[in-house]
Amino acid sequence: MKKAIGTVMMLFLLMGLAAAQEDCSDHDFYWHNGHHRNEHQCNPQKPLPSPPAPTAYEMTPLDYAGLAGSEAGLRSLMKNPDSFVLKAAFYRYNGPRTDADAAFAHAVNARSCAKVTIRENNVPNCTAKRDAEYATETAKYNATKLGEVEYCFLYKATNSYGAVMEETDCRNPGLDFVIHKDWIPVPTAPAPLPATPAEQAKTAQAYADCLKLAVDNPKIVCRQ
Repeated sequence: MKKAIGTVMMLFLLMGLAAAQEDCSDHDFYWHNGHHRNEHQCNPQKPLPSPPAPTAYEMTPLDYAGLAGSEAGLRSLMKNPDSFVLKAAFYRYNGPRTDADAAFAHAVNARSCAKVTIRENNVPNCTAKRDAEYATETAKYNATKLGEVEYCFLYKATNSYGAVMEETDCRNPGLDFVIHKDWIPVPTAPAPLPATPAEQAKTAQAYADCLKLAVDNPKIVCRQ
């Protein structure tokens, strides 16, 4: 009988512990479990929701032209442009931000506020403030970056002292040479489609017209 009562009490305690963990807030986790070391409370922490997948995007010939221009611009900024060696290129498409993006940002904001705010009843105000900042940043994003394709590079070049340095402009903040997950490796540009008979005829005619003009003007150079 005593054994049965003990088993019931143990089940009751386990159920209570499970309920406590289930109801545990982020604030409880950081300020009870983290600061007071009450390992029986708020452990483990609830996982954040998975971030929304980025908008699928396939680079176009115009994007590859933009990539080449960005690479040329970066090369021109080097102390010794001839030393510039491109190791890898990445791109990022700025697709529309959805309700799922806002919900994920809200969860991250709430967790961050729970960690830095001493009183739990301050967490909603802190979270609301950060959500408002996200909304303002999103409005700016929609006005300036929405639909834009950006590029970043991993490269080597010599510095002012002649030393070879490896550098990247697409790292995680504060982490050298760790490429941020938003940046996608640039795939090899697809081979251009062969010209149609009509396009070939048009090109041949343009070349013939150029040759006629070059007869009287040697400065004209015709290229096929």
